[in-house]
Amino acid sequence: MGSKHSGRVCGVGFGLTPSERNGANLSQFALTPLLSSETTERIVELETSLVDVKEQLAQSKVHIVQRGVVQPLIEMLKSPYAQLGEMSAFVLGRLAKDKHNQAGIAHSGGIVPPLKLIDSRNGVLQHNSAYSYGILKS
Repeated sequence: MGSKHSGRVCGVGFGLTPSERNGANLSQFALTPLLSSETTERIVELETSLVDVKEQLAQSKVHIVQRGVVQPLIEMLKSPYAQLGEMSAFVLGRLAKDKHNQAGIAHSGGIVPPLKLIDSRNGVLQHNSAYSYGILKS
């Protein structure tokens, strides 16, 4: 760490402490409990909120497929612009991770186009297409 200079902050054990104390102030932290009951309650609230957000995200992905996003994604797979095809294949794969979307993607003809692109010379497009197809066929 280099030489110590009075008044500067340096790392000692469990966090940063002023260098002139050489870690002496760590004992004050040992006396305080790690988590107060308020903190524990807040963590539980945040975990519950996270579960709700995950459920909403899953529902929004289902709604996206139901609203017809698959056909434009398939058309973008045929684009002469490599990045557009790469992103489209990736998005199809991400949407297909939700079991509810898989039937909608298959019904919209979203299985064969990624399969055709697995032989692409573009490595990223090939990878994303294989990813998408792999999820859809499972």
